[in-house]
Amino acid sequence: MCTTLRRQDFSFDTGTVLIYGFGKKGVNPFTFLMNELEEEIDIIEHARLLRMNFDGNTINFWQNYERFLMEPTK
Repeated sequence: MCTTLRRQDFSFDTGTVLIYGFGKKGVNPFTFLMNELEEEIDIIEHARLLRMNFDGNTINFWQNYERFLMEPTK
């Protein structure tokens, strides 16, 4: 469910959870599937969803949208 995409000198680590997540709101197919299978899973929630390094700069994608919007001003 995770992969690394490589293009030229860039690497992108990604996984389907970044697209769908395991949240309690909205469409969450993984949560639904695990509930239907009655499988217990440990979910580790992170404040930072993603970090991108671009041209020597780091851009953090924070779960808190307001905090994320402030990121480019740093």
